[in-house]
Amino acid sequence: MRVSFLINVLNDLKLLGSVIDICLMNKHDVKIFFDNSLVVKNKGLQNPSEYNLPKFKYGIPQLVSFNGKRILAESIQKNSDIAVFSQPVPRDFLTKEYEIINQIKKLKNSDVYTVGVLTYYYDNCLLPFEAYSLFDKVCAISEFCLNTHKKILLETCNLNRTDRLKFEDKIDKVFSTISITGFPMYDEFENNFQLQNNLTKKNKIVFYSFKNYNEPFFKTVVNNRNILYSLLYSAVFYKFKYFKNIILDPNAKEIFEKINSLSLKNNLDILIKSRPKNIKSFDHIFKKYNWKLIDGLNEEFYPESTANKILKNSLLTICARSFSVVDSVYAGIPSIYLDFPINYSYFGKQFSDKKFKLYTKYIRSTNEYSIFNWPGCIWNIKWSELPENINSLENFRIKTKEREKYLKKFFGKSNISSSQRCYNAITG
Repeated sequence: MRVSFLINVLNDLKLLGSVIDICLMNKHDVKIFFDNSLVVKNKGLQNPSEYNLPKFKYGIPQLVSFNGKRILAESIQKNSDIAVFSQPVPRDFLTKEYEIINQIKKLKNSDVYTVGVLTYYYDNCLLPFEAYSLFDKVCAISEFCLNTHKKILLETCNLNRTDRLKFEDKIDKVFSTISITGFPMYDEFENNFQLQNNLTKKNKIVFYSFKNYNEPFFKTVVNNRNILYSLLYSAVFYKFKYFKNIILDPNAKEIFEKINSLSLKNNLDILIKSRPKNIKSFDHIFKKYNWKLIDGLNEEFYPESTANKILKNSLLTICARSFSVVDSVYAGIPSIYLDFPINYSYFGKQFSDKKFKLYTKYIRSTNEYSIFNWPGCIWNIKWSELPENINSLENFRIKTKEREKYLKKFFGKSNISSSQRCYNAITG
């Protein structure tokens, strides 16, 4: 069978690398299509090529380039029985003329069987309902994810009661056909979890750098270098917001000092995992501590991701505003989640609409037993309370049963690997 994958950027291999390998193992004719008109320096956003394509375990897929998205459907249709796509992003639907959407629609109306692997964390919850109808088959990360998206869709539909009930029936009908597959990247993390259980010596803390957000709490508290200046800034630009926090809460430098003290006290190394878009945030401060910095410019995604490699031999991770807590739980490493307020209304119209606010409410919640706060796996600590709560590492230990509950609920973990379930959905 001829199975084609659209891999426009190497980052797509997070989702599809292991699935491609299973197709190769089963002797399918596998092709990777990419748009060669895209050229960037950041490795994660680069096109695949003969020079940077990872080594697959069971063969070598054929690379097929095309120039511009307008010929995507035509290129794939000539060479494929099945076409597999990673998750569209919300901006793809801002205009009905957006070309990638049109091309997928053309393919669905052809003899090619189309599959959408919409399992990149919970990003699908920001997509319109029509995203699910683009494909003949859809893979989702978990039942919880679909139920959450259903709530968001219904609460933003602006329909009368009768039409709302009809819309709900339509959602249920479409969602009943979706395959729950989990996130294929995390299959390799399961091996790391087994390794962690057998380790007696763990020698590092992984701290996930966060972006310096352009909003009141970051401007006045996190970046507080002078109390009088921050108070004045808050008064002039933010109507005195966070006055008390400016005076009482630690700034970023004090938080980093605390983490550094923790590492020195426990004879642990600190590894900073950053991303290219965060380089101008706090990375320059980290250098003075002699911490190892992974900037994300040369990230690997398959067969072993950088995300998995850096967690080996780790005792603890510290995250902020990041799904990296999931990496930690999968790898069996306790995680501290730094909780601080972010006002998304300062980020523009896209982040102020009702859909995004509901996404923040349901997905970004830090209530107990949520994605970012699960007893026995993820310890949610307020930004202002970190100095008092991180004094003893003995307080942080993963509980295996809680880990299983967390991963099953939010990320569709089962006895069958995510990659295999995706392959089963693709090949029917």
